[in-house]
Amino acid sequence: MEPCIVEVRFLKERRLFYIFTLLTITAPFLSLIETLRPNSEEFHTWFQRSGSAMVVLALLAETHAYQMFDAFKPTGFVSNTYSSTKEKYYHQVKWYNLIAFVLLTFGTIIWGYGDLLI
Repeated sequence: MEPCIVEVRFLKERRLFYIFTLLTITAPFLSLIETLRPNSEEFHTWFQRSGSAMVVLALLAETHAYQMFDAFKPTGFVSNTYSSTKEKYYHQVKWYNLIAFVLLTFGTIIWGYGDLLI
């Protein structure tokens, strides 16, 4: 049996969401590694700058979370497996959007006040 096209699209977007979420979470930790910091930068400034990378990566994660929502709004006819696929995955999409929002918030806080937090 051929997989549901909605499920294929959802799983692709979810995989990309996971990748960008992992990169978002790792960005501030990478700034803590001494060898990655340029000699001309102070530690707290470098941590603050990681917040901007975190925001960009979280926005990319949010984009893919939205695309997961969009996958469940097909145009035209859908296959017989659409209902079961939506029932199986749709509740996850709300959580993914919330996670992306929280990561955006933390990234913004680090970007704005990271030098004061460390």
